[in-house]
This record gives sequence, structure tokens and C-alpha cells, in this order.
Amino acid sequence: MVGVSDSSAASGTGHGKLLLFGEHAILYGHPAVGLGLPASLTVRLESGPAAAGLLVDCQPAWRSAVLAATDRIAASLGLDRPTGWLRIDSQLPSGSGFGSSAALCVALAVCLAGLPAGQPLSQADYRRLWQAAHCGERQFHGQPSGIDTALALYGGCLAFQPVSGDLPTLTRLPSAGLPLISGSLPRLANAKASIQRLRQRMDQADLVVVVAMTEAGRCAEQAIALLAADPVDPVRNQRHHQLGQLANQAQAALRRLDLSTPPLERLLTVGLEAGACGGKLSGAGAGGAFWLICPDTVIRASVLAALRQAAAVLNLPDGGGLSLTGD
Repeated sequence: MVGVSDSSAASGTGHGKLLLFGEHAILYGHPAVGLGLPASLTVRLESGPAAAGLLVDCQPAWRSAVLAATDRIAASLGLDRPTGWLRIDSQLPSGSGFGSSAALCVALAVCLAGLPAGQPLSQADYRRLWQAAHCGERQFHGQPSGIDTALALYGGCLAFQPVSGDLPTLTRLPSAGLPLISGSLPRLANAKASIQRLRQRMDQADLVVVVAMTEAGRCAEQAIALLAADPVDPVRNQRHHQLGQLANQAQAALRRLDLSTPPLERLLTVGLEAGACGGKLSGAGAGGAFWLICPDTVIRASVLAALRQAAAVLNLPDGGGLSLTGD
């Protein structure tokens, strides 16, 4: 995360995220865990005529939402809407499930806060930025959990415990050595719609949803314990298999919530047959992000090749409907 202020411009950066376990379930009292990604989104506020107000350089369809999110974030920081040109440079495709809206809100919060460049942030600074970004994220997701904006701001591997009426508590976990593959498929429904649909079913005490959420929460809790243990190298491979088994169990629960799609199920099957330990969707579901974990980096390369071949058969080539990375 970077914030720069001078007489003519300010900027801020937020990073992408990959939810590993606990998506949706954290909204109902269960833990979650995720990773911050290297891919990022940067905003730059450049000077312009005050009479023109705030001009946003982005796709026209997103302009009103970006302005509304900016207003929410500015209000949280005790500021008025800024004036000038707001430029957005993103490595995160919107709707990919990698947290582009959370990265945008974090970048806006950092940019508007005007924190001095080159100085370490205090815990109070981080909390203020997280709260502001969370306010902005409500524009896109209605009732976000706060975990996407935390991962976009803090980075690394973070475990979350929900807190009623407040942002979740977070604990930093070791993340080195996880041989992951992440990817993204076209969405069939946006995140806000999926969250609202499940909220309605939970409010109706739908037993299928209650049981599936409990199972997803159990998987998240056990995954956090495995990641927190940070075992030495000889037993890492065993941990990867255990995380893979939990991923498969969590995916089964999410499938019962109608959050999976046939293309994703096909790719997960191909990945398992090629040697992956397990995999699941990541985030809101109905398309979007997913991940698989492999025993080691050698097998990861083979799994990645098999997924790309399967994607071609599904007519979802890299750079089109599907993105894949093993980095």
C-alpha cells in the first residue's frame, strides 16, 4: 500500500485478494481466511478546475458507483468530495472475484487520507483506512464482511473472526510455501446478488443453507489451525493434502448453496485428476475466482497445463473467459 501527497496529486494502492475458506459463512458467525495478492489497483487524484468537480476516468458504467463510493469514503474520513481528475489503473478485472472493488476502496481511502509518503502507518492509521474502505465497499456489496478490504489493505495471509456490529478481528498467519493455482471464470451473478439471496434463505431458516454454512465454517476453522501451525518442510506436503481435503469438503458445501457452476466443477475435476490435492471456489461464487492446492511446485506445473488444456476444450482460453496463474 502506498500513499503519496504533494501540491498537485495524491495516490493510493489496494491489492487483490483470494479467499481460501469461509466466504459467506463469516457473515453468520464463522471464521474465514484469505490471502492478499500481488496484483493491485492504483488511483491517482490529479489537480483540475474546482468548478468541474470530481471527474472519474473509468468505464462509463462504473462512474456513478465510483463517485458514490468516493463520497462514502470521504465522509468516513471527515472530508468533502475532492475535486480534480481521478485516474484508475487496475491489474484486477472487475467481476473476476479477486476483489477489484475492495482494492478500489482501499486505494481511494489511502489517496484521500493524504498520509505522508515514506512514513510507517500506525495501527490507528490502518484501522481508520480499513473502516473508510469498508464504508465504500458497501456501495458495491451492500453488507460486506470486511475481509476483502482487509486483505486489500494489509496483504499477506489473514485469519478473521467475526464481531457482531463491527469489523472482524484479524490474525496474521504464515503463508509461504503454499503451491496454489488460482483462476477466474465468467460470473453468472454478481456478488451482491449472491449475498442477498443467501441472506434471504438464512432469514427463512432454510435448513440446507444453515447446515452448509456450518460445514463451510468448520472447514475454515480447521484450515486456520493448519496454517497457523506453520510446519517444518518434511510435513508441508501432508499439510497441503489436508488443506486440499478441506477445500473439497468446503466446495461440496458451497455446491449445495448453488454457488458453483458446471465449468468450475469440470476444471476442479481436471485439476484433481492431474494431481491437485483439492480446490474450491473463492468469494461470492456463481463464477469468479477459484483455487487449487498441489502437493508441490512440480505437480502444480502439470496441473496448470492440464487446466489450460481443459479450458481450451471448454472454449475458455486464457485471456478470454478464463484466467489462470500458478505464481
